[in-house]
Amino acid sequence: MNIKRTLFKFFLDNLPNNKFFDKILSFIQFFFIHKRLPSKKKIFNDMLYYIKTSKEIEDPLRIFVSDKEFCKIFLHQVIEKKYIVPNILVAKNFSEIDKFTLNSNCVIKPTHLAGKWIIKKEKNQLDNIDKQKIESWFRQNQYYANRERNYLNLKPKIIIEPLLFNNENIIDYKIFCFNGQAKAVQVDFDRATDHSRSIYDIEWNKLGISIDFKMNEKKLIKPKNFNEMIILAEKISKYFNFVRIDMYTNDKEIFIGEITNIHGGATEKFLPHGYLSEIYFSKILFYEK
Repeated sequence: MNIKRTLFKFFLDNLPNNKFFDKILSFIQFFFIHKRLPSKKKIFNDMLYYIKTSKEIEDPLRIFVSDKEFCKIFLHQVIEKKYIVPNILVAKNFSEIDKFTLNSNCVIKPTHLAGKWIIKKEKNQLDNIDKQKIESWFRQNQYYANRERNYLNLKPKIIIEPLLFNNENIIDYKIFCFNGQAKAVQVDFDRATDHSRSIYDIEWNKLGISIDFKMNEKKLIKPKNFNEMIILAEKISKYFNFVRIDMYTNDKEIFIGEITNIHGGATEKFLPHGYLSEIYFSKILFYEK
């Protein structure tokens, strides 16, 4: 761990948990990572930083959809049921998980955290390592990892969902939307093994950039139902100014994964040319049609 990370971790662990110090920590983090001051310009991480440090992040709807269970309640109001991943179980305490019998391929994840999951296949039951991990999730709060206030008061729960398309290495399609218009698509590959990304504009032209993870070199064919994916993303995103809509498809079915308020906590850097690539991407995201 380098000295900047060590210093930030010290501040993160020791500064009081309130709005004032959340803003200070976010400012320090932004400066350490991006090596510049945040601005009010329409630049990718600056826009995310504004959401993170303003009243915007405490918008009741943004807080509501940060909970993976509640997000589905919102989605049921704006899109058809067929696009929403069904629940097998939503557990409010560990004993519910401990007693539960898995009968199908499934994904287990916390509703109140980000980037954590367990895949179980062929009716394999949870082992002690799985149970220890899940039990630890109940004690975690995503807010303390990055001071994103939308997570602060979420109640810890565990959600079990069917494994979509019976594929444990599913491709993620993440659609960035600004003012209710889909602008670009980030595609994530091999998240559990060798994470890489491709980024496309809305006409499916591959852009020669990535965000934080290496660029994927494969030529990915545009999904056959891509236009339907865009329509869905725009239906959902019209309730937010800048948001990311995450989804999955097998060219036939589409499922919404979640709604992401602040991509990477406003901390992810661009490849290959850093700020220049960020400016290039920002022009694609924020131009008005």
